[in-house]
Amino acid sequence: MLYSRIVDTVELPFPGAPAGSEPGARDSMTKAYVKSAAGSVYKKIVRRKIAVEVPAERVASEFERAFRSVSQRARIKGFRPGRIPRPVLERFFGEEVRSQVATVLVREGMGGAIEQSNLQVVSQPELDIGTLSETEALRFSATVDVRPELGAIDVEGLTAER
Repeated sequence: MLYSRIVDTVELPFPGAPAGSEPGARDSMTKAYVKSAAGSVYKKIVRRKIAVEVPAERVASEFERAFRSVSQRARIKGFRPGRIPRPVLERFFGEEVRSQVATVLVREGMGGAIEQSNLQVVSQPELDIGTLSETEALRFSATVDVRPELGAIDVEGLTAER
């Protein structure tokens, strides 16, 4: 991907599943075990931490696009729409634009990182976003739950009724 690259992926232990707990034990927030279709075998869910970096050029271009969009819509007394100087826009709409840019870049970065790493994500990411500056690359990390690998399941001896 041109706009993002995966810096690191790390396997994390799943919280709340005590060692030696019974199959089917549940964490208060998320199921700690997943029931597979064959043989009622429970597997732990795997957590992954993905660190993503969005290049500074992409951050700067998204800020430019966002300020241009705000400039077309903004109504400030003394200025024609589309002709408002950038410092004035930053003073009036800086936080809104910063929030909008962060949302767009994190969405794109996460989408690209998940696609690039071929993860099968089953939960919403827990994001840790660094500081957002127009002149620096945006670095953030996300912790997600991924579908566990079940491996080969022995189906010999199982019967099915119609």
